[in-house]
Amino acid sequence: LKNTFLFFQYEIMETLVRNSTEHNPSLLSTCFSSSAFTNTFQEMAKYYFGQGGKLFRPTICLLMARACNQIEPKSLLIDSGRETVTTNQFKIAIISEMIHTASLVHDDVIDEAGMRRGNPTVNALWGNKMGEFMQMNEEAELSASQRFSRYMAKTYSKTASLFANSCKSAAMLSDVSEVNELSAYEYGKSLGIAFQMIDDLLDFVSTSSVTGKPTANDLKLGLATAPVLYAAEEYPELNSLITRRFSKEGDVELAWEMVGNSRGLERTRAAAREHAQHAVKMVCVLKFKVSLRYFRKFWSDF
Repeated sequence: LKNTFLFFQYEIMETLVRNSTEHNPSLLSTCFSSSAFTNTFQEMAKYYFGQGGKLFRPTICLLMARACNQIEPKSLLIDSGRETVTTNQFKIAIISEMIHTASLVHDDVIDEAGMRRGNPTVNALWGNKMGEFMQMNEEAELSASQRFSRYMAKTYSKTASLFANSCKSAAMLSDVSEVNELSAYEYGKSLGIAFQMIDDLLDFVSTSSVTGKPTANDLKLGLATAPVLYAAEEYPELNSLITRRFSKEGDVELAWEMVGNSRGLERTRAAAREHAQHAVKMVCVLKFKVSLRYFRKFWSDF
């Protein structure tokens, strides 16, 4: 999937940087130069946005906008003076990346993380003044289905909702039917769920040099993601570790071993593939003139 991101990354980056001034000169600069914010805040914002990323969310948003505008996406740039996306659609793409980046800062503060994308986090450089936050109490005994339902609800709220609503917003700004708006939403939702499941999978199969964050980070934070929940069906003893959030010495290592010996990783990948295929099906339902290969390419590595 990482190689697929590179297919769009340069073009999207150039689009976001170049067209931010063409569409709305003040949009990106507001959070950097507004008198409402201190110099420290501006430095922090520039630091985080300047690191760059996969830009997956604005990529998907712009592709959906192009699809809804019935234009074949040979390029996401504005060519020959002909706008391929509207100003408001472009704003939605930028805003989606802003919201995502802000959520990363929030995660790093809560987790007291020191590294993000291979670089020191904002809180590591400027301090970690943590505000109060509510943490859901995990019931001592939950069935496997209840745990997985909770995981899916969290996955939607954390990741898929931004994909879903960005795609729907791009569609709403085009002259499409409510049915197509809903299909755009469902596409983003399924895509976001698949994306998060693969991210949870990578916590077990990738090194920190690839992901930019520590390996087994979720387990160390006490989080039971899809690979763990699937593994618990084969290793019931995992349930006690999940309940105590892997807090005892040796819990993380034991959970890691059981996940590796189970079909948890295989089942997580299969579930992600299923959601990805549903996303492609939603694009087919849209029946736009836009070529589906640009959407399907994102899932070729599943």
